[in-house]
Amino acid sequence: MSSCPSVRLHPRVVPALLALLSLWGLAGWWPMLADNAPAWTGIVPIPVALLAVLLLWIFVARSRRRAQKILLVLITAGLVAGFWRDAGGRQRAISPNTPDTLRVMQWTAAEDTPARSILATLAENDPPHILILTRPTLTQMERSERRALHLKNTLVEGQSFVLSRYPIRQLVAPQLDLTHTLLAEVTAPQGPIHVLALDAGTRPISLAAIAGLREWLRAQPADIPLIIAGGHNRSRTDAAWKPLREWVQPAYEVAGYGWPYSWPSPLPLFSRDSVWVSRNLNIQSAAYRASPQSQHAREIVALALPEAP
Repeated sequence: MSSCPSVRLHPRVVPALLALLSLWGLAGWWPMLADNAPAWTGIVPIPVALLAVLLLWIFVARSRRRAQKILLVLITAGLVAGFWRDAGGRQRAISPNTPDTLRVMQWTAAEDTPARSILATLAENDPPHILILTRPTLTQMERSERRALHLKNTLVEGQSFVLSRYPIRQLVAPQLDLTHTLLAEVTAPQGPIHVLALDAGTRPISLAAIAGLREWLRAQPADIPLIIAGGHNRSRTDAAWKPLREWVQPAYEVAGYGWPYSWPSPLPLFSRDSVWVSRNLNIQSAAYRASPQSQHAREIVALALPEAP
């Protein structure tokens, strides 16, 4: 009888594998399970740990057969390609403009450069109908650039900007702990929509602010579409957001792409800001766009308002 060949890992791989998986489980998933997790746990490079385990498995185990190494190299290449695509390395088309589609974009801490302005950058790809800017550095906002984007209506308070192609008016915003808020009503051709811009500064939005937002959402009319966006410095997968999910959901989880729908699902992928939408909005597509003008990726969402009864 011929015995099946046994696969033996190099002795140094076992402790490395256990250490990386422990870091993954204890730190990477901590904020997804507990709303009081330290801020640093939200930026643990889980994809890097996973790739490191695979690479160690491939190259440290000298006795591994060539076919096995080739297979693992292909798996690793697929993981790298997936992470790159999800991080914005590959541009993904957003639903084209139609009479029923609204494009909403959120961008935090974007800076004009001597050669390019923020608006000129946005005019080239995915021009939005509604733009939420949080803590931007605007050295120029020329009429020609605004004209190219058709963003003729602007509402500014503090370091929060809401720019819109359609008429806009300011409403009374909720008062949240250590968080600046700006509430606007945009009168789009499809109907009115409320936009709440949040700015928690450089720290993650506090649990007290999320609790206050929950009480505010509870009192809002269920039939008015709502968008919540801005700089809140928390991954959309954090357990802290769970009290809000009865009323709103991250647009990216509904119609995004990449690793949030891979194993294990969902992965926290460094998205510190996200667009949340009420459940009566139809999300068609969502994607992140990386840019040298900000350390924060901007998010673009194409959505449709609910049909009138």
